[in-house]
Amino acid sequence: MSDLGYFSARQIAPSQSLKQLLATGEWSFHQLDGSVIANLKVLWQGSIDPFGLLNFSRPCWKFFWRSKDSQDIFVGLGSLVKLGAADRARLEQLRDFRLFGGLQFPDGQDQEGLWDGFDDSFFILPEVEWTFSEGETFLNLRLSTDGTISEEDLGQRAAVIYRNYIPANLGRTMPSLPPMVRSTNQPSKHGWHQMISQAVDEIKQGLYQKVVLSRFKELQLAHDLDLGTLMTKLAAIEERSYVFAFVEPGGKAFVGRSPERLLAWQGTKVQVDAIAGTRKRFTSLTADLEHGQDLQGSDKDLDEHRFVSDYVEQLLKSFCDDVVQKEREQILRLKHVQHMRSQYLARRRDEVHPLELLSALHPTPAVGGAPREEARQSIANHETFGRGLFAGALGYCAGEAGDFAIGIRSALVENSLVTIFAGAGIVELSTPDAEWQETEIKMNNFLDLFGMTVDQDETSQLH
Repeated sequence: MSDLGYFSARQIAPSQSLKQLLATGEWSFHQLDGSVIANLKVLWQGSIDPFGLLNFSRPCWKFFWRSKDSQDIFVGLGSLVKLGAADRARLEQLRDFRLFGGLQFPDGQDQEGLWDGFDDSFFILPEVEWTFSEGETFLNLRLSTDGTISEEDLGQRAAVIYRNYIPANLGRTMPSLPPMVRSTNQPSKHGWHQMISQAVDEIKQGLYQKVVLSRFKELQLAHDLDLGTLMTKLAAIEERSYVFAFVEPGGKAFVGRSPERLLAWQGTKVQVDAIAGTRKRFTSLTADLEHGQDLQGSDKDLDEHRFVSDYVEQLLKSFCDDVVQKEREQILRLKHVQHMRSQYLARRRDEVHPLELLSALHPTPAVGGAPREEARQSIANHETFGRGLFAGALGYCAGEAGDFAIGIRSALVENSLVTIFAGAGIVELSTPDAEWQETEIKMNNFLDLFGMTVDQDETSQLH
């Protein structure tokens, strides 16, 4: 390997030189069509703030992922290969890698360009990937070759990638978030009341049984947001949920902490959550437990939940064997709300690709409605914005494993503008005031950070 000491010390973490990295790293090589993907994996010596990696200033794809079931963190930078969900053959060739991506909510809307930069479906192999697991940090550097590259050229190209993606201020975040200047709701509260009332009338007419309608709140901040700081604070919330950030090269960042697993798999074993039905949390333990019990006994919420759980169970039976309901209509307690949750385990049939199952599941009635197509048409008729990745499917696939969440409890960040999304399941017994309050409280993970929390103990009961 050639001596690459011509890179200055300011471009290299002080605890580990580039020359040491190349000497101690392990190369692996993977075929992709007529090219070869070369991967250098290195055990990183030193401390790095994974959230600060999101502040890397070069325009590129950035990914942050922490599962609800693990403290492992994955961070990806750059895009070496970008594929769509339909490109199964090439996705299969990349099964040795972790590909970040997902599927937008299929509403066919985005006239305002809110989601410019994000494709309807995308799966990306980053050029650089960090893995933080059980006290160890691994760095992967990747490049594409024709398979005839020399060892010296390989090292030089790896050094260029290192120089491009490993800046001097590695992992640096700001101490605080900027103050909010103003907030606006879309639709307004009056517009929301009209929309929900119309949807309830349509349900009573028998046009469909359930629809999930959503809205957003825009926060204008005093100056641009430090994404690493936002993610640090979001990840510190004490609840069992996914933490994610997907940033497109233009700088738009879709971030959130979702409690809802859409699909996870290990080999042929799959897991799916069905979450629907909501109550607020109370500071009083007695009141909190009473409202959880009320949720489990509510005909309205049981109907709303069973539209989701029945759909999940029947769809799994079409693609899987040994379908088991691991948990039935139990309470999932988060920081601001509590939900009714059912969980399913199954064994995926060998002829079914995991992404085929993912595409079939998405969107579930938890974010769409029932029947599926009629509810999607209602959403298109009533909502005035494209959902994009909100209520979409987000996660990663890595050969024999994969983990995808539903993109709820989420926001779109662009410079100094934060757009927070929330939705509510509408059935025949829904009321506009209660559904407005439910969506307000669902936004609290973000509103908390800017001093706008809805006081849960002073709100009306969510039904």
